Amino acid sequence: MHPLKQIAQDLTYQFFGNELEVGKYFRYSKKGKAKKEGIPIKIIAGTFLDPVYGRLSNYWCWQQVKSDGTLEKEKNKGYGGGREFFYPITEQKAIMLASNHALNLTKTEGDF
Repeated sequence: MHPLKQIAQDLTYQFFGNELEVGKYFRYSKKGKAKKEGIPIKIIAGTFLDPVYGRLSNYWCWQQVKSDGTLEKEKNKGYGGGREFFYPITEQKAIMLASNHALNLTKTEGDF
C-alpha cells in the first residue's frame, strides 16, 4: 500500500472509527443509528485517498443488499462516517436483515 494511502486510512480510522473497505458489508443509516436501524449495504468502490489529486478522500459507493443476497441496481455514494453511520456486519447478517426488511414491507402493505 502506498505510504500516503496508509496515512489517510489510519487518520480516518482514528478520527471517525471508520472501517470502510471495498467488498465489506455494513448497516448504513443517514440518521446516525446504523447499529439498530441501518439498512444492509455492500461497499462496491471507494478510497481513503483521492487517486488523482493525492488528497484525503474517504469517499465511497455502495449498494443495498436484497433478501436473496444480490445487490439493488441503484448505487449510492458519499463520504464515510463513523460506526454510527456505517456499522460493520457479515454477509449472512446483511442477507438476514434484508429478508426481515422485505418481510416487514410485505406486512405493512397488507395492513392497508
